[in-house]
Amino acid sequence: MLVTLLTAALSACRCATQQKTSVDVAAAASALQLELVESFLLATERGDAETLMTMCTDDFLYKTHRATTTTLADAERRFHDKVPAPTKITTPLGAGAEPDTFERVINVKPVPFVNVNVHQLFTVRGNKLARAEYIKL
Repeated sequence: MLVTLLTAALSACRCATQQKTSVDVAAAASALQLELVESFLLATERGDAETLMTMCTDDFLYKTHRATTTTLADAERRFHDKVPAPTKITTPLGAGAEPDTFERVINVKPVPFVNVNVHQLFTVRGNKLARAEYIKL
C-alpha cells in the first residue's frame, strides 16, 4: 500500500514538473515576432537598408504619410532614409487586434516645434515583416 502511494505521489510530481517546464509555443512565437518588429523599428531609425531588406517579405507594404510602396524592391529606396526616433511612446508596442499584428502610438518631432502623433501598425507573416503602416493621428 505504501509503495502504491509513493508511486502515485512520484508520478504526480513528475506530471507537475513536466507541466511547469513545458513551453508555450504560441507565446514564444509571439515574442519572436515582437522582437522582429522592435528590430525593424531600430533599423529604420538608423537607416540600415541592408538589415531591413532581410527582415521583410517580397510583397512588403510600407505606408507612411509620404508614400506607399507595395514591394520590398520599392521599399528599399526608402529604407536608406532615417526615420525619426520617437520623442515619446504614448502606447507601447503590443499585440494588435488581429493575429500576427502589433501596434503602438508614438509622438515624433520631425522638425523643431512640430509634434506629430503616429499610430504604427505591423503585420508579421512567418518570420518576416509583411506590413508597416504609419498613420498620423
